[in-house]
Amino acid sequence: ISLPELISMINMNQTFNSSSEFDIKMTPLNLFQKGEVGYGNLSFHNEEKYDGGFTSPFVMERDFKKVIADMEELTRSVNGAYDPDDKSLPEPTPIDERILPDLYFGWGNAKCTHTKRECLENRLVALLLTKLSYNFYKKTND
Repeated sequence: ISLPELISMINMNQTFNSSSEFDIKMTPLNLFQKGEVGYGNLSFHNEEKYDGGFTSPFVMERDFKKVIADMEELTRSVNGAYDPDDKSLPEPTPIDERILPDLYFGWGNAKCTHTKRECLENRLVALLLTKLSYNFYKKTND
């Protein structure tokens, strides 16, 4: 089997086995406005998880720990057990054993340098920076 044939088979597999949850009508600017995507039930972008969206203005000293606690509680409710000081990574999972044997998705034997809480804090800061970037974009392009 040649490389182009393999790539086209993988593309067909992804097309037929992809979830229909992703809204194709969503523009890149809409994704930018949300702040984060791709975490499924654990996505913390505003209106869908918080009544009326994130606190506006978001004050780091007042709101950061509260939102982290909310994120931890949601993670606990979705995943069950949650240890905020845990540094373990999930086991690698095979991508497609029939088409791509011995190819796995995951971290392998890498060691995590952040605790679960630190990962949530990093996600929140990234989400806030993305939202600030969107606000700046909208302000300069209106």
